[in-house]
Amino acid sequence: MSYCWAPKIRYNTINAVTASFYQMISLTNVSGPGEISYNSITNGGTSTPIALALINNYGETAPFNVYNNFIISTSTSSTYYQMSVTSSSYLNIYHNSFRYTTTLTGNRALFVTNNNGFSSNVRIVNNIFQTTGANVSCIGFSGTNLATTKSILLSATTIITTKVLVQ
Repeated sequence: MSYCWAPKIRYNTINAVTASFYQMISLTNVSGPGEISYNSITNGGTSTPIALALINNYGETAPFNVYNNFIISTSTSSTYYQMSVTSSSYLNIYHNSFRYTTTLTGNRALFVTNNNGFSSNVRIVNNIFQTTGANVSCIGFSGTNLATTKSILLSATTIITTKVLVQ
């Protein structure tokens, strides 16, 4: 879904056993107080269950919320993320459960990137991240000053893994 105001994606069950190179929920150039909530997503392929890009990048400050989602991925064939956030602002990610059962290096349950300095006011609060494998990270950050500035709030989060990687 692209170029829309405050979309609401709620109460879906998505089972993608062998989907490849697609997103189950994909939003680009979206503004306003929208939400992705109460979804259950099972991904057995090489897809990214939730992909968000350019959220609230037109001066909108009402937060877009991603909450109460359950995402499980069992991808063993490629490097992917359960949720990717690219160049987005005023985004709240809270009360989600991420379970990633893979051993591939580079996989992330949540990946936030800051292309062209756009990502700010992203709050990651009260989520549960569980991964398997020694080379898998729960959360990855990439981009100019993204992980070292106060534009990202990461708090009250349960992490069940071997490490959190900041690139």
